[in-house]
Amino acid sequence: MIEIFIVHDAATAPPPLPRQAGRANTAVGKGVDNHNKVMFGLLPTVEAAARRADMAGKGVLVAVSGGGDSMALLELLLELADKCDLKLEVAFVDHGCREDVQSELELVEARALAAGLPFFCLRVKAGTEANEARLRELRYSALFGCADERGLQLVATGHNSDDQSETILMNLFRGGGLRALGGMRGARGRVVRPLLDIRRSALRELLESRGVVWAEDPSNNSDRFLRNRIRGRVLPIVEREVGEHVARRLAEDASRLRLEDDYLQDEASRYRLWIAGSGTDAVLDLAAFDRVPPALRWRVLRSWLLETGGPRSPTARQLDLLEKLAGRRDGSAELDIPGRPVLREYGQLRRVLMPVNPLDFNFVLDPGCDAAVEDPAGKWTITVDQMAAEPLRKSILEQAVTASRGHLLRADLAVRPHRTGDRIRLATGGHALVSDLLGELKVPRAMREGWPVLEQASSLLWVPGLLADPDLAAGSSNDSLLLSWKRKPGF
Repeated sequence: MIEIFIVHDAATAPPPLPRQAGRANTAVGKGVDNHNKVMFGLLPTVEAAARRADMAGKGVLVAVSGGGDSMALLELLLELADKCDLKLEVAFVDHGCREDVQSELELVEARALAAGLPFFCLRVKAGTEANEARLRELRYSALFGCADERGLQLVATGHNSDDQSETILMNLFRGGGLRALGGMRGARGRVVRPLLDIRRSALRELLESRGVVWAEDPSNNSDRFLRNRIRGRVLPIVEREVGEHVARRLAEDASRLRLEDDYLQDEASRYRLWIAGSGTDAVLDLAAFDRVPPALRWRVLRSWLLETGGPRSPTARQLDLLEKLAGRRDGSAELDIPGRPVLREYGQLRRVLMPVNPLDFNFVLDPGCDAAVEDPAGKWTITVDQMAAEPLRKSILEQAVTASRGHLLRADLAVRPHRTGDRIRLATGGHALVSDLLGELKVPRAMREGWPVLEQASSLLWVPGLLADPDLAAGSSNDSLLLSWKRKPGF
């Protein structure tokens, strides 16, 4: 749940105060000369980043937590506002994880009002057990929602060079390939990060020179989050043993890796033509996928997952398992991927919708006229066509069989879900369990729930897509009609 509180909007915000009077000046400043020196030393870097991100003339919601990074971001953007024609507004996000955020909120509010900027408090309910990914998801959702309401195009965050180093190391430990090692981008979608080329220490020096107070979030010292452990334990050791230039080198390497990543992504996009369909029903042709260069296969798989509603940033293990699944040729197989499992069958990869409480349906099918029954969830359709045509058998997803009109008219026909113990007669004699047929044809378990059968007088005549009773076959063309079955891919 997200709540937006407009503390001051453009109409109610007080006029800006003189810059010195507007600061929460409890820190000892280092003098005007030093202030100018520090500010003007950083401005060219931030201005260059703003121009690369195409910020000029845009409305920007500045995400300010009260911490040193975001408070410095606000100071620098205020200096650039006139030159770059920036329309700035400020938002503070309360994640609902801590009770002692009021002082930070008031700190950010005071600085925004001193500058005459609209200020917003955004409250989300993340809970105390939310992980980093969940907090990030809620935070950006709130920021984007506020930006949309205010008609602002961009959201600016205070990520800096040290954050970049931490992110690169986190991604290195987690895996994820070249894209992950490229770290954060200065601009991605609506998010801009103008401070990625500036060290945290330089931002603190700027705040001290201007007498700006900032807050230290106590959760930054918690070992609960991996980023904090890297920041507090790993990086200090690396810098002590290798040198303080590590952060700069990591940032430089990340910049080069992003260029290489962009090139390889352009190359991988050429293989988008081999993904049939669109949206959640998009399928990947495995014969074509075999011809994708190995260096690009994870990229094609990542694009396909994103297209079909999969995780935005799949892990290296998920991509490795998916590539192995695509390379197998031993019948159907399934891989559990968050959101929707992946099914490999008939030379394709497709996503499968997990069933939500199998439906208990029971339809009456009238063979005396053209008729159709459809699963209430829209998964499949069974039709009766009085004009018999050639039988069709493509896969478990699509089938048409010719049937004896006289046989079907003997008693009422019902379409219902298959049940434990259901059997159908075989042409060779004896019976087969429907559950065994579904297993032998490697129908994914997620698709077996609610699979329909055609029943007459307590006997099964047809398991659509699988098998028909041998007595169902038409004796002559004058006596025949067509039973058709079609199931949507992915269900």
